[in-house]
Amino acid sequence: MNVHTRMGRTRTDAHPRRLDGWRRSAIACLIIASTTFFGCGRPDAESDLGSTDETSGSREASAARPGSEPLFGGELADGVVADEQPASIPLDPAGPKPRAGSGPIRGRVQLISGIEVVRVVIPADSTIPCIFWSSDGTRFFTVGRTGVVRKIRLEGLLEESLFDAGMPAAWLAPSAKGLVLTPLTRDEVWILDESTLELRARFPIPPKQRVVSSRGSRYGFVIDPRADRSTIVDLESGKWMRSYERDSFGKLIASFANATLAPDGRWLYTRGIVDQLLRFRVEGDRIGFSAASPRISKEPRQIAVSETGARVALVSLGGNHGFPADHTAVFRSTDLDKAEVVIATGSGSQAIGFDDVSGKIYAQNEDQTLIVFSASGGRERSLDLATRGGETRQLAVHPRGGKVLVLGAGRLDLVTLP
Repeated sequence: MNVHTRMGRTRTDAHPRRLDGWRRSAIACLIIASTTFFGCGRPDAESDLGSTDETSGSREASAARPGSEPLFGGELADGVVADEQPASIPLDPAGPKPRAGSGPIRGRVQLISGIEVVRVVIPADSTIPCIFWSSDGTRFFTVGRTGVVRKIRLEGLLEESLFDAGMPAAWLAPSAKGLVLTPLTRDEVWILDESTLELRARFPIPPKQRVVSSRGSRYGFVIDPRADRSTIVDLESGKWMRSYERDSFGKLIASFANATLAPDGRWLYTRGIVDQLLRFRVEGDRIGFSAASPRISKEPRQIAVSETGARVALVSLGGNHGFPADHTAVFRSTDLDKAEVVIATGSGSQAIGFDDVSGKIYAQNEDQTLIVFSASGGRERSLDLATRGGETRQLAVHPRGGKVLVLGAGRLDLVTLP
């Protein structure tokens, strides 16, 4: 397994300097030698590229690496336990309040090749690509860069309520404690009631890029602007539990770029500094490095995890390394060593969605807004929504399958598939 290690060298600087080419080459050689020494590789392991077999219009990756057992044991790391706690921020009685939404936002309805497409009339240009569904699929939530959170009912496409933070937003995520809103210009995290959008709490946090969470977690993972540190915060009390840095996991030099927490809160996925998909085990407020894929990322865009957490992909603009050009690898979450299926996404891939009910995979490319693949990777159909495919920024699949929200440039569409 090809991971970036210190090879016994300790770094004390917060932001390591870039290595010159000859130093990178030297380290690469040491890594190859060390994989056998640490039991992480075997001399007869196949190359990164592996071989490909073509079946039913798809290509499945052959085993390109040894097993995906944890590289350095997978034990939970302690990180740095917070010994000082910032004071919580009292809520201002005159602060922002939720208000009634605008009602019906159902726009133009189209039938394209048997597929129903309904325009959702909201300011899509400013909508951040972090749309998510309620656990029962009856509603979905959006946030705009202006800080406006919207709660939209699927039936009738009604905007039920909205919350205007009065300041720009960076991200919105679900959690076991409510909606997690990350203001862009303040080092705070806001907790909103999922039913009413009422502001329930404001907690100070370290300097951040965004706060990541999921429905199965009571914790927020505060990702710093350089993605080389994550601080875990209790979303009920606001307590800073512990923080993890690049050197918190033994020989692995970690990164928290593109951090995505699985829906059940048990696994944290990130993009490593040598373009791998990394998986961390989460138990309470502690995490431990578990597994890494081969080097697959080039021009990365997002990490996509299915609703059940069974499938995961690292979406890259030019497809994934080690596979045919402009193809994207989909992995079982329990095995990052070998792709379960490889789909021909095409050039300009930025988003992928998984339908866990039908097994279908939704994708897009620079020419097509939505492409539907079978569970085995065969291409079934594509859809052009009168906007460039490369402008698709998110595919939010309904938890019960059959529907997907397609966020593009200047439009949000609800697509219902037969």
